[in-house]
Amino acid sequence: MGCTRFLALGLLLAACGSPSQGTSTSPDVSTVSDTASDVTAAFDGLPGDTSATSDTVSGDGTGDAIVMGDFVWLTFAIDDSANPTFTDGDMQWTGSFTYDDATKTLSYATSWLPTDGPFVPLYDDGPQGAGGHEKEGAVKGDHIFTAQAKFVATKDTTFEYGALNEFNNWMWVGPNGLFTIIQGQGGVYEVPGMKLKKFGAVDAKITLDTKALAKAYASWNTTDFKFYVKGTLNQWTPVQLLDDGQKGDAAADDGILTFVLKQNLGKHDGPLNPGDEVQFTFVTTQGDADPADGQEYKQGGNGLPDGVLAWTATGADGAWESVPVTLNKDSKGKTLNTAFVVPGAPPTGCDPTCAVTEDCVNGKCVSKITCDPPCTGGDQCVNGICKATETDAGSTDVGESDIGTTDTGPVITATLTGIDPTWTAAKGGGTVMLLGSGLDPAFAVTFTSVVDATLFGLGANPQAVAGGISVTVPPLPPVFADISVQPASGPALKLPSALDVVPVDTPLVDGLLDSDWNAMSLATINDMLSNWDNPSDATKTNELNQLWVAYDAYNLYVGVKGTTEGANAIVCYLDVDYGSGTGAASPGAIQDTSAGVDNAVGNLFAVGDGQIGIDFAFATVGMATFAGGDLGGSTNAGWRGLSKATDLAWLQGVVQAKSGNAAVEASISLDQLYPNGIPASGAPLKIACVLVNGDGSAGSNQFLPPQTSQPNGTTISNWWSVHVYPVNP
Repeated sequence: MGCTRFLALGLLLAACGSPSQGTSTSPDVSTVSDTASDVTAAFDGLPGDTSATSDTVSGDGTGDAIVMGDFVWLTFAIDDSANPTFTDGDMQWTGSFTYDDATKTLSYATSWLPTDGPFVPLYDDGPQGAGGHEKEGAVKGDHIFTAQAKFVATKDTTFEYGALNEFNNWMWVGPNGLFTIIQGQGGVYEVPGMKLKKFGAVDAKITLDTKALAKAYASWNTTDFKFYVKGTLNQWTPVQLLDDGQKGDAAADDGILTFVLKQNLGKHDGPLNPGDEVQFTFVTTQGDADPADGQEYKQGGNGLPDGVLAWTATGADGAWESVPVTLNKDSKGKTLNTAFVVPGAPPTGCDPTCAVTEDCVNGKCVSKITCDPPCTGGDQCVNGICKATETDAGSTDVGESDIGTTDTGPVITATLTGIDPTWTAAKGGGTVMLLGSGLDPAFAVTFTSVVDATLFGLGANPQAVAGGISVTVPPLPPVFADISVQPASGPALKLPSALDVVPVDTPLVDGLLDSDWNAMSLATINDMLSNWDNPSDATKTNELNQLWVAYDAYNLYVGVKGTTEGANAIVCYLDVDYGSGTGAASPGAIQDTSAGVDNAVGNLFAVGDGQIGIDFAFATVGMATFAGGDLGGSTNAGWRGLSKATDLAWLQGVVQAKSGNAAVEASISLDQLYPNGIPASGAPLKIACVLVNGDGSAGSNQFLPPQTSQPNGTTISNWWSVHVYPVNP
């Protein structure tokens, strides 16, 4: 992902997004975004770790051993002792960084696809002082795999991270890890690792009926397509399914594909436990294509349950028992995967054993509720809140006989479990309800942009409502926001990346790109000097500077701060249902030369994201204008539908350009973009703009968003992302 800048509170603030894995941040890495939300004992420091720093590591991964210095040693570990299946070098610690093995040094990087490594290998061969690769104090052969790397903190840096197995498949369970290193920090930092859950004994079966697929995938068949399934039950490793009557498949050539877990166990797979949630998706390919490049059975980024059934061997005497297939949020909380839950009560104990910073609750390790800052003056920490302890005839008010009560009534523990709705307008003023128990309107509520902690605001107009509290959201940049609720005492309650902030507004489309756009509708900025302009000439005639995006109940609005000469064109592409595969594969695949717009839209550029399918585009050649009406006038400015690459559809929509003001504004009705309506869960929209010559045969270095990580000069690798939700008129 590229760097994005936001105009907020009168300041121009820069931040770089980082991906998140199931699709994520995210993150918008599809293999990462496939992870399940069922957290299996992520922890802060491993039990049994006898290193010098292990007993000083606090709940956020920091420890007393951290000192200011030239670099910080980052250590990371995965506990594979429950069912040992890994060997040295099989696992890699991956994240928003690259790794130099020669110097053992990390460098921050915004993109971290499996191909963007190298990443940090994990070993169980003992400490470096004894000839191994691990930290001092590590025990060779204990099936706790560790890694070490240096990082020089020249500024405060926040990393996201996870883990890959030896097949470059995502194996991390739960949300991406997150930690921050402070400028100048030295010493040792224990990055929270993971324990791999012990295998259970329950088998599972999943089927896909290719005759009952969702309408958009009705052409899929077992003759022309290869089918695979991947999910949390096999570390997201694609397993091919054959309609051959073998390995649990009921009948050959009936169009129904079957996956039986115990008959397809990989090196690191095992049966399930009661209460386990399984998330999964189907993938198709054609010819010799690798499943990593295949099409997932999803629409709008969300899984499709059509034709999908699941069973678990939990019936009488191990018989197959049908279980509901649901759509559950992935680890980022942004998209939905097909899923099912194994029937039965989860274990009452926790295996592996929880870390010292965790309690075992209903078979899962959860963070302990402690008091921060620690209680003083004889107060006791009760459910995260410091409470005065009074005596009465030698007895305390809070004792073993009446834990959780005081003279004034029960002690209420505040919990924060969710938010409704999950999205709000970037310009502020929207009302959301925070769900939970013990929430008080007097608690401070903070909304913080995930791209920059300096972009935040406090909730206003707090009100007590059934099930929680309601607050008014402040203006925020159009990206996800973290939510923090601070009780009167004790630790803050947090919902990371819980609120989707989107640019709902109605600007005037007149080609001026002025104050009728809300400041929070600024999507991204490009400050790269144009290679089509003379650097010494103060007059800029070919450049793209800013991208603005907004929508309301009726239209989508796009603004471009930039200009071009008469022989060149500004083109913006839209993928209105990212991940579904509809539309043209790339601008280079378009072969319509009917008019100036069509020539410019069909240009030399390729697309760096295999899930992009460009559905619509608008263009202006030489800053021409089309105000709507007679489509015959939409020759050098206008909107096009790209579903048929050889014959683009001319659409009603406005493109207003003013060269003297160096701006282009465009609008199109949402009914044309979403003829079947906008799903309540939101439609993932991606936008990118380019500056090309009039016939599309040459492209400049001017992109929105900027293509800082493109592999070559003719690839659109970065796209600006937002969700379009149904807006009430």
